[in-house]
Amino acid sequence: MEKVNVGGFCYSSLYQAGMSREEVEKKSEYFVDARAKLHGECFYGLFYEEREHKPLIEGSEDYLNAIKKLLKLML
Repeated sequence: MEKVNVGGFCYSSLYQAGMSREEVEKKSEYFVDARAKLHGECFYGLFYEEREHKPLIEGSEDYLNAIKKLLKLML
């Protein structure tokens, strides 16, 4: 199976959608970090470490709002 560079895909998608380079870097880093830390047991609701996962959950609102804004511009 071919390995996909998720960070690269996220970065290029956000940049092509019109985000500034600085914002793209922050959002793609968040995406990769959240994907790495929240996948697996935490994703399926089996494990949640407050100290480790709470900052990622709290940061999701900013990330999702940025994505919603881009989608509205595209539609």
